[in-house]
This record gives sequence, C-alpha cells and structure tokens, in this order.
Amino acid sequence: MAVREPLLLGVDAGTSRVRALVFTLDGEVVGRGEAVAPTHSSRPGRSEQTADGLWTACCTAITSAIADPDIAARVRGLSVASCGEAFVPLDEHGEPTHSVIAWFDDRTVPMADEVARRLGADELFAVTGLTTDPTFSVMKLLWMRDHAAAALARTRVVLPVAHYLTWRLSGEIAADLTLASRTLALDIHRRSWATDLVADLGLVPEILPPLQPLGTLLGSVRRDVAHDLGLPPDCSVAVGGHDHVIGALAVNGLAAGSTIDSLGTAEAITVGLDRTISDPAVGRLGFNQGIGTVGTDGFQYVLGSFLASGASTEWARQLFGPDTAHAELIASAVNVPPGANGVAFVPDLRGKLIPTQDPAARGAWLGLTAETDRSSMYRAVLEGVALEAKQLLDSLGSVAPLPDVASIRAIGGNTRNRLLLEIKASVYETPVEYSVMPEATSFGAALLGGLAAGLFTNFAAAAIRGVGDTAIVQPNPEWFEVYRHRLSEVHVPAYRTLSEINHRLTSSRPASTPDG
Repeated sequence: MAVREPLLLGVDAGTSRVRALVFTLDGEVVGRGEAVAPTHSSRPGRSEQTADGLWTACCTAITSAIADPDIAARVRGLSVASCGEAFVPLDEHGEPTHSVIAWFDDRTVPMADEVARRLGADELFAVTGLTTDPTFSVMKLLWMRDHAAAALARTRVVLPVAHYLTWRLSGEIAADLTLASRTLALDIHRRSWATDLVADLGLVPEILPPLQPLGTLLGSVRRDVAHDLGLPPDCSVAVGGHDHVIGALAVNGLAAGSTIDSLGTAEAITVGLDRTISDPAVGRLGFNQGIGTVGTDGFQYVLGSFLASGASTEWARQLFGPDTAHAELIASAVNVPPGANGVAFVPDLRGKLIPTQDPAARGAWLGLTAETDRSSMYRAVLEGVALEAKQLLDSLGSVAPLPDVASIRAIGGNTRNRLLLEIKASVYETPVEYSVMPEATSFGAALLGGLAAGLFTNFAAAAIRGVGDTAIVQPNPEWFEVYRHRLSEVHVPAYRTLSEINHRLTSSRPASTPDG
C-alpha cells in the first residue's frame, strides 16, 4: 500500500480573523479554513479581544481546514504565526487575568511618553532596537499596572497571541525572538530578555516566557485537543512567531539586503541585515529592529510599518457598502487616471509612525468635489497606501546604508489586488515581485511545523522547495511624474498641514478610566 504524502498545517492569527491552511511539502494548498476573531471597542481608540474568542476562532479555522478525514490523518506538524504586540496574561491556573488589548489600541499613549521620559528613547533603541511606540507589549503592561493592578498582580506569564495558541494546542509555554522583538523587553544584542530594563519600569521580569528558536518542537498536540479538532495525536507543534517575519522567511526574504513588502491589515517593509544597527537616528524616524533564530541560524532585520494599509482598503470597501466586493472597486478604479482625478487619501487611520511618531494623526480624503465618484475615491486610497510605503522606504534609506534594490518582494493577502501592485511598482519605480500563492505567512508557519516534525533538515531548504511560482509587476513610466509630484507636493505635506487640526480633535476624546 502506497504511503500518502505528509501534510503540514499553518495558522495565521491576524488582526481580525484566524486562517488555517493545509499544505503539501511543496506548498500546494489542500485545505483551508478561517474564522472571525471578534474585536470589541468600548470607545474610539479602544479595541480588545478575549482569549477564548481567539482560541475558538483558531479551532474553527483548523476544523474547517481539515474537514476531509484523509487530509486530517496526514497532518504531521503545525505552527502558529500572529500579529505582534498583543498578548494574553495568564494566572497560575492558566486562566486569563485580563482581556487581550489589541496591538493597535491607543490607550497606552501616556505610557509611551512615560517610558521615553524615564529611560530615554535613544537609550531604549540601543538595547531593544525599538522606538517608544505605544503599541509595544511593555506599554500594555504599564497600562495594566495603572488601571488593572489586581489583574497584573495575578499574572504569572504573558504570552503573545501565537504562543498562547500553541500553548493551548500543546500544553507547553514558550516564546520566540521575533515576537519578543515586539515587546520592548528584549535585548537584541544579547538575544535575551532585558530583565534590568523591565524591572526599572516596575514590572516583574518573571512573567516573561522562556525563549526558544522558531521551529522548536514543543511536543504533540494535546490528546483532548486532537480529539476535539480531528488532528492526529502525534501531530507535532512547533514554536511560531511574528506574522510579517514568518511570511518573509517563507519566501527566503530575510537574507541581508532583501526587501519584503508585507501587505496585511498593517503594512511592513522589512530589510534583511548582516548586523544590527546602532545609529539612534534610525529609531528617531520610527524604524524598529528585530531578530530571530530558526533552527541554529540567526537573522536580523529592520522593519518600518504603517498601521492602516489593508485596514484602509477594507475600511473604504465597508464604507461604500458592506456587500461591495473589492473586485468591483478595483475594476472601476482601473479606468481612473493616476492622480485619481485630483483626489488624495491620507492613510493615517490608526495614527502615524514614520517619519514622525504621532498617535493623534488621522486619515483624510482631500480634493473632494461634488463630481467626485466612488472609483476616484477608491483609487486615491490605493495611491495613498502606496505613497505612504514609498515615504517609509525613502526615510529608511536616508539614515541607513541600504543596498541597491533591484526589485521588491510583496507578500500577503493584498497581493491579490493587481491594481495596487501596479501603483506600488510605479510609485517605487521598481518592479514588484510577488508569489502566486499569497498565503506566505501560513506557509511559513506550516514549514516550521514540518521542521519540528523532522520532515526537513533545515528551514531554508524547505522554503526553497515550496516557494512556488512568482510573478513580476513592472512599473508604468508614464505614471512616474504624477506620483513623484503627488508624493512631494501633496502626500508628505498633508500630514503637517492636518496635524494641528487632528490634535485638536483627539484632545476632546474621553480620558482613560480604570475599567479601560
């Protein structure tokens, strides 16, 4: 009897939903499932999830992906990737002590100001490679200190979302360096927790989980979980990590000099480094560094992001009508000339990070008239997102020695938006290469599961085997001058012009209260 090919499961716990995909070892998708992870907002700027809600969404996505019994029986390994910053605080019994504060929640702005004032932004960057961005995990812990002290006192461990889900799957507690790099509690040079820094902020370092390399075998799926989900009881569970980074690894995109544009709810441009950067000017512009280890191989990178890339396109779609399809909007916007008939969009729906860190920044359409139609407004959103990424890349190049970029590799679900890629290529004036299989994050997580299951000798060989076909979108030279002008004369000045008004608007919002 022929032995059936083993399969791998990759889980991508994103901002609003959890996706689970089953892959062959060569990267073919043979099963998929997804579920919404409900987010609750009690007031503007506040967003929370529940640990049980995340776990339920994970279980629903997995059971949908392995609904075929033949597929389920062949899954040999799995891992989970997730967005950074958000975490689940657990007590000594493994029960959550507080809700999961969403990574983009802005209640922590006062904590970021406190940390910068007490420890110094340049000094923090020198140790952690991070800015004093209010989204980082330490800021959320400081908010708990001030507004949920009893919950923090009961907390025995804090687990980033990916590691919380792997704990529920395997029963083993561990974290990795890529998600630890999003906490503001990691010494990126020593590749260990910065316990003195954490203690200096009045927090307890012992609540930070043990660190393990990506792909480390945690054990098999717990028997009760395997039974409930339909997974084989000998399915290996591996340490996963930060979604943008896992996606970049899956396409061999973290070698020194490689440039990855990860198009998710947030957008991250990641450049692989041969060493970490010590120049504090990089941090002052809002760029962050990260490190990781997969197997025995270490890597490092610099990452710049803005918080509302896919969030902007999805927000616009919902605004135009919940039943409106992206494909419909894209088809109509194709016929709109570059420059969107004089309409511009500022994509600061969740604040601004680069080149100025400003949580009070807000989004805007500019140039609207009584004749402006939906197609022009949607194209303006795509152009605004592309111009924001270009501003980010130019800012990084102004302070960090970067190699010449022959092409930019795009990954993530929004690579399905061909018009967005055409606009990006023309804004960058550089070809954009993308994988025909856009689910790089889930595939990277699946490969980590295969590494833990012993199906691969190393991650790089596995990724090369499964990268699959790629396509290249060429820039349109006829659009270059339009976008150069739009970037320098409209997009970059728009933030400064709107800043004072946005600060006035946000200053009238309700103050933080103990119940959050």
